[in-house]
Amino acid sequence: MKEKIVTEQNIARFEKELKKSEKTPNTIHKYVRDVRKLQTYADGRGLTRDLMIAYKKELEEQGGYKANSINSFLTAINRFCIVMKWNDLCIKTIKVQRTAFENEEKELTMEEYKRMVSTASRQGEEKTARLLQTIAGTGIRVGELVKLNRSDVDFENRECIVFGKGNKQRKVYFDARTKIHLQRYLGERTDSNEAHP
Repeated sequence: MKEKIVTEQNIARFEKELKKSEKTPNTIHKYVRDVRKLQTYADGRGLTRDLMIAYKKELEEQGGYKANSINSFLTAINRFCIVMKWNDLCIKTIKVQRTAFENEEKELTMEEYKRMVSTASRQGEEKTARLLQTIAGTGIRVGELVKLNRSDVDFENRECIVFGKGNKQRKVYFDARTKIHLQRYLGERTDSNEAHP
């Protein structure tokens, strides 16, 4: 039986397969980096089930990583093993109990939110104030907000199309107050650029 070693040739094959699967450049870069991390750990040794389990254990105990980060590494490695047809080396991810709600300490109070918006406005940072109001009024993520174009906003129906991770699109609705903030912000702009309302 041929030894299962992480080589540069195997990594190149993996990268090519990820491109064929239309993964984003960031995902490809991350997956390749995660496989190289395993390659460093293996240090030329052939991969075995025991070595894979030991690697997972090391990530858990000495890597200083959270469970979600470890699962992200394992997902990349498992995908690599599947591409190489080494399915017997795939290992289970760590079960993570998700909380339904964040701790209250992580949430902004209404008073804190208003103070942030008011401070931004007082300091002449109208764009920042409107962006904060848009995030609060729609619930969209910062990464989605920065990709938002004027043409993605439908004021009549109070909705917009946002593009999230992997360029996945979803529809987000906003209230009348957010509509006013967005219209005011766009009205104050002097450029005609499409992106970032």
